[in-house]
Amino acid sequence: MRESQNKKKRFPEIHKANLGDEIFLVARTENLIGKKLKIEIRQAKERQIADKDRPVIFKNQDRSGSITITVGKGTKDKDENGQDYFSKYANANKLENFAWKSFLLRPESDNEFEQWKRTIEDSREKKLYLYFHAEVLDEQDRDTIFINGDKSEGIQNFSNSEGTYFEISDGESTNVLENTNGNFYDYDGLFLSKVTGKKNGLNTDVYVCEEKGDRENTFIGAKKLNTTYSAFINHASTAYGESSVAYNVVDKYEIFAIASVHKRNKVAYGVNSDFAVKFRNLTDVQRSQKIAMKYAIAGEINALLDGTDYSNGAKQWDGAEQTHLPVDKDISSNGRFMFKVNVMGWDITDELYSSWKKLFQINLE
Repeated sequence: MRESQNKKKRFPEIHKANLGDEIFLVARTENLIGKKLKIEIRQAKERQIADKDRPVIFKNQDRSGSITITVGKGTKDKDENGQDYFSKYANANKLENFAWKSFLLRPESDNEFEQWKRTIEDSREKKLYLYFHAEVLDEQDRDTIFINGDKSEGIQNFSNSEGTYFEISDGESTNVLENTNGNFYDYDGLFLSKVTGKKNGLNTDVYVCEEKGDRENTFIGAKKLNTTYSAFINHASTAYGESSVAYNVVDKYEIFAIASVHKRNKVAYGVNSDFAVKFRNLTDVQRSQKIAMKYAIAGEINALLDGTDYSNGAKQWDGAEQTHLPVDKDISSNGRFMFKVNVMGWDITDELYSSWKKLFQINLE
């Protein structure tokens, strides 16, 4: 925030800040002078420092996680000289439709502060995501209208004017890898680049990163995977080949589950399937243009990073034989297939299962 010499108050909108920063929470209103607003800063997307859609409690806030401010009165906070923030500004009469309050982007205790830093560091994108929920406390009229820049969050929930969440980072420099040989992907399985001819790293190295940097051969948040490029592509092709993609059923979590299974069990007959061979024969760019192949790459990344195991610990993976298991009998074989349904670990909707089963039976007859 910047102030001119005549001390006019300015409220430039910000979309992100660092943990520990002091910021101003500003509400612009119409016809609500003197009314109290209650605003909660809530966890967005998924659980990080609070459960999704629950308020985050910052220092000097109400323990419920809310901030109460009065429209037209600014804030009760004092500056370093003990003067009220609102009364010191020459344009105070033009702020009658605003309410604001300054606060710190940090929890009450130093121990919690360190926990929040670890949460940011352990997160995939190295950020916390928040949004704002507003209520009018004083005799709220049924005709009150909330003008929302992000309609997807609900009528009284706000992100910012660009419709994105407010971001908090830990203020430390992001890990940037540059001019290093290797094959680079993002967490969604998208191929970003292959770098060769540099002094650092090997052409066979594989990295996952958040995104490409602005400069050439620069990658943000890069992590080296414990594999080689050939093994990486081979394993991803196996997950693709053993999935139901050949039967027009594309399930991200099935493919992720197969990748996790084959991290524990290296025996995989699907590695020689037509679909696995087709996967390996394509270029990295071509694979990135096919959603199921991107899932296979992302699933292998997830398995190598010990991410969520959607197989629930399965050590084997079965395909066509599952469609022949009688629903009303507890047997181990139908004479052609050995049933291993208890190690499957894959949930599928009834609709997709029926389609999948029909396709398998047609192709196996």
